[in-house]
Amino acid sequence: MDLRARLQERLPDLVAAQADTCPEQAVYWFYDQSLKAYSAQSLTRRIVDALESVAPVRNQRFLGIIAAGTGKAFTPEVNAHWDEEVRPIIDALLHSRQFLDLAIKYAHEEPGTPLRMAGRDITALAHGYAALLTLYGR
Repeated sequence: MDLRARLQERLPDLVAAQADTCPEQAVYWFYDQSLKAYSAQSLTRRIVDALESVAPVRNQRFLGIIAAGTGKAFTPEVNAHWDEEVRPIIDALLHSRQFLDLAIKYAHEEPGTPLRMAGRDITALAHGYAALLTLYGR
C-alpha cells in the first residue's frame, strides 16, 4: 500500500491527534518558564503514536529530535538553564506537529503537480509530501 493510501486510511486517528494537541499552549508555557511546558511531552507522544499508526517512522534525525524532547522530568535546578533543558521539548512537539499537519494535508490533496518540461509530462512532488516520504524512509 502506498503512503497516500495509508494516510487516507489512518486519517481519523491523525485528525483526532491534531484535535488533542495544541502547541500554542506549550510555546506560551516555555516563554513563561512554567513547568507546564513539560506536559508537551505527552502531546508529542500522542502525535508520534498517530504518525506511527500510518507506518513506522524511520528518519533518524526526527527520532533524535523526539528522543531529545521526551522522557524528561522537571527539577527545580532546571530553572537555572531553562532554555537548554526545555527547548528540546518544544522542538519535538513542533516538529512532530508539522509532520502531523502534513500527513493530514496529503491525505486530502494530491502530492504532486503535473508539469510538462522539455516535451515530457512529469509530476513535481510537493515539498511537504517529500518530507513525509523522508519521515517514513521511502
